[in-house]
Amino acid sequence: MVASFNEELLGWYLITLRLRQAMEAGLPRPPWQKKAELQWAVTIIGNLEQARKVESSRPWAKISIYRVPISLRGSEDECHYTPMTVSIGPFHRGAKQQLRAMELHKWRALQMVLRRSGHHAGLYFDAARALERRARACYEGGGAPLSAEQFAEAMVLDGLFMLELFRGVAAAGGFEALGYSPHDPVFAMNATMRAAQRDMLLLENQIPMFVLDRLLGLQLGEPAQRGMAALLAARFFSLLSPTGGGSGDIAFDPLPHRGLHCLDFLRRSLLRTGGGASGDGRKQQMVPCVTELKKAGVSVRRRKGRFWDIRFSNGVLQIPRLLVHDCTRSLFLNLIAFEQCHLQEARGHITAYVVFMDNLINSGEDVGFLHQRGVLEHSLGSDEEVAGLVNRLCRGVTVDGGYLAALSAELNRHCGRRWNVWRATLWHHYFSSPWAIISFVAAVLLLILTFLQTFYGVYSYYRGQ
Repeated sequence: MVASFNEELLGWYLITLRLRQAMEAGLPRPPWQKKAELQWAVTIIGNLEQARKVESSRPWAKISIYRVPISLRGSEDECHYTPMTVSIGPFHRGAKQQLRAMELHKWRALQMVLRRSGHHAGLYFDAARALERRARACYEGGGAPLSAEQFAEAMVLDGLFMLELFRGVAAAGGFEALGYSPHDPVFAMNATMRAAQRDMLLLENQIPMFVLDRLLGLQLGEPAQRGMAALLAARFFSLLSPTGGGSGDIAFDPLPHRGLHCLDFLRRSLLRTGGGASGDGRKQQMVPCVTELKKAGVSVRRRKGRFWDIRFSNGVLQIPRLLVHDCTRSLFLNLIAFEQCHLQEARGHITAYVVFMDNLINSGEDVGFLHQRGVLEHSLGSDEEVAGLVNRLCRGVTVDGGYLAALSAELNRHCGRRWNVWRATLWHHYFSSPWAIISFVAAVLLLILTFLQTFYGVYSYYRGQ
């Protein structure tokens, strides 16, 4: 903690110090210098006091919603960090004309909630005002410079808008069960909702989960409930899961009482293992791409389980299924950005996984091989496009350690053994197909017969002597 100094005492100390320096140097000291030195001392004291207050309050300990660092933002990635359809929270509120068009639909959502519940709007705005200080602390820099009323309005309108989308997807009768028209431009299963879904998982486009819980609790008459908003979010975002939920895959495992916001909730749900993914403190090494691994005799197989749960044993690399779709790049970029900003708690498991997959994939040929093995499926235009997408995810990213550190080290050791490379080469050239095997066996038999013929010829010659 920075010491608190007496302003006058420090000022006179600095003046005395400068006077002594001037006397020792034998230089004349102009009268105005005293005033300048006093002002300088006051400035130092003010800065120290401000530093003391910041250090004692530690505002960064409560932050969970960040602006994406410049080191991670590339010109071509900007659209993956910035909302295109709907702004959520204070960072992008009113920033673009295209985002303002959705504000009317947020008021429509509020009006629909009031109609169904019979509540007065003041119930929700008063609740948001009561949570303002706690909610602001979640945003880097306290969020945008909004007044208390504007901040509360953002929490209510954005929160209820999100909850209406959540409930419309989860409800048995869909959005019509909530009172919306089947032809509604936003509250229906359409392209606009899909675009909003993508925007609601951007790091800069979040509101705290406890705000969603309070707003939903007020609607249901249970203001103190926790977890229902997360359960609704699980259903809403399940289609964006990188596992795809295919046969044998574990797609989504909601954690009702955990998650700082929707992006963090999705990350925690994807990583849930019971014991959790953990590392041993070692630095994750680069590994060869799939094409090079094949040359070193490494077999790649698909395994059941969560997408990040990669195994390597006895020359076999087992990777769960990964589904790449039009939202995958945006999803992974924002998950990585959150882990890079919230590293002490997030631990960088998603980042470690993406770095590992980036090592494995260098070309469309690598993507094609993984697809052939059932490890990677995609809905993009070509294998080369998928390779480019994966290779652009890790720009500016650092991985100090990771749960794949031990695996990457073992994989590199395997590739470094010459016998594994020779064996793989032999298999590739002579046992890669039935015809190759037949040709190899025939050549070996011919060689044996030739040897025997030569042996018996020489043996008969010497025996006849």
